[in-house]
Amino acid sequence: MSKQVSTCSSETTRVVAFYSRDSRHFCYVLSEIESGACAIIDPSANYLACGGRLIFKDADAIVSYVEEQSLAVQWILETDVHTNHFSASGYIRDKTGGQLAISKGVAEIPQRTNILHPDVTLAPKGFDALLSDNQILTLGKQLIQAMAIPGRSPASMAFLVEGCLFAGNALFMPDKGPACGCSPLADRNIMQQSLLRILKRPDKLRVFIGRDSDKPSRSLEYETTIGQLRKSQLNLDVPSDSCLNRNQYASELCPLFWPALQFNLQLQDTALTQFNLKFPLRVGE
Repeated sequence: MSKQVSTCSSETTRVVAFYSRDSRHFCYVLSEIESGACAIIDPSANYLACGGRLIFKDADAIVSYVEEQSLAVQWILETDVHTNHFSASGYIRDKTGGQLAISKGVAEIPQRTNILHPDVTLAPKGFDALLSDNQILTLGKQLIQAMAIPGRSPASMAFLVEGCLFAGNALFMPDKGPACGCSPLADRNIMQQSLLRILKRPDKLRVFIGRDSDKPSRSLEYETTIGQLRKSQLNLDVPSDSCLNRNQYASELCPLFWPALQFNLQLQDTALTQFNLKFPLRVGE
């Protein structure tokens, strides 16, 4: 069941975080208090691996919140083509309306995957808007700045609004180390440049991350600041190891890479009830 925590980012906007224990991922509902306009960032579906099923209990909790608060969904924003969980963006769009948007860098994803498995044909589809770096979106009277941060994948993008940065999986909490770069979509050098670009922002800028995991020393967390990240030094350098992220959940969720990538890239038409995904397997070198 989703864990919901709310916090006011200012007198004019509100951020509500929903945590999915199945996907270990945070979704955020960002709303303008006066108008009720809202954006939903990175909603995830529940994947039942044994039965090969997707259900949307966590997404339904988000939809219920939107309805209870009488919010008007203007945007459903993806910070990346996620490969460690299945997105619920298409499902929520069907329920609430709004435009589904992602970085225009998503167009580069097929080039990366084609090198690995030429027989798997992928092309992004189903998105309402492909966003450019520094593109401005309106949310009621508020402005959301799209900030391209490629490296983890060509489609990585953060969203900046009124003192808050929604960074997705590009950053972790200060005690968790650098973000994951073990994906076939990742480019370590570009990822390093993007991290440095983020960390040049003001110290007080609030950062909402996409993922955290329980640690014996502390409870689940989802918010930090640029100053805290910079002070920790942990996010300043991406290691050169073959698997750049040693966090526990990385090894557990990497097996979702191919099915999640296919669904999140092009199969979010929830009018369909069955998807035929390919599970490519290369034997030997």
